[in-house]
Order: sequence, then C-alpha cells, then structure tokens
Amino acid sequence: MLGPEEISALESLVEYAKANVQSTDDLLDRMNNPVLSPGLDPKFQRAIPDGYKVVLTHEQIPAGTIRHLSISVNAKGALPNPAAVESIMNLTGFKGRLTDCQVRIEKLEPGYEAIEVAEFI
Repeated sequence: MLGPEEISALESLVEYAKANVQSTDDLLDRMNNPVLSPGLDPKFQRAIPDGYKVVLTHEQIPAGTIRHLSISVNAKGALPNPAAVESIMNLTGFKGRLTDCQVRIEKLEPGYEAIEVAEFI
C-alpha cells in the first residue's frame, strides 16, 4: 500500500516525464550509449517501499508519443507483482490495464528483470 509520500513521489515523476519528452534522437543516443538510459538517471526514477524501482519516460516515436514504464524489484530472480504494476500504472497516468498495453520483460543486470509497459498517449 502506498502512502502520501510515495504517491507524491510518483506524481512528481509523471510531471518530470511529461516536461522532458524523449525524442527519437534521445532514444537512438541511448541505444548507442546505455549510460544515457533513464533507468540510470535519478530524475526519471523513484524508489518505493518493498524494493520497487519505477522508471517512467514519455517518448516521441514515429507513430506518436508513448508512456513507457519500467518496474523492477531488488530481489534477484523476482519480478514485481502484476497487481502492484497495475496500481503503479494508474498512479503514473496509464489509461489502460496491463492487458491493454504493450508489455515485455526487460533484462537488467544478470539475474534481474523488470516489467516494461508502454501505451500511446
């Protein structure tokens, strides 16, 4: 259960992502230099209780603008609970449910993965 502090942190993350839309050039730069990944930029991420890390970007791609969310936990071999992912999706502006969005498992460092969710804005 998220309290007022965590909700406020996620709200500020949403505002930051909206104000700093990633362009196609930014996305290409990240492909060529992973150090530029928003997952490594504290401004695009928030830590919330129970070991969750939330990364949110808004990205301009040729087909339009998407919301892109990555959620991981700090336990090797574990993924976040789908119900928790949907709760965080709701708090970060997603309109659809997990089943309505593009979802994939993102490989992080060895033994760690994230659930990655995207939807058009």
